[in-house]
Amino acid sequence: MLSVNDGQTLAAKATEKGLQLGTAPDTFLGGVHQLAQHLIEQGRIGRINSGTCFAQSPGMEM
Repeated sequence: MLSVNDGQTLAAKATEKGLQLGTAPDTFLGGVHQLAQHLIEQGRIGRINSGTCFAQSPGMEM
């Protein structure tokens, strides 16, 4: 996860190199997904046999 300082550093480097910096919504590997990955990697939730995911809203673009 990036901090505000990390973002400012990236923005400054992009400007310095004449580049533009873009971002995406927190939907792909966002905070919740990173936490789940962390818990899985630590073995804290047991063996996973299968998984599924449902989006319960139209999305950020709405």
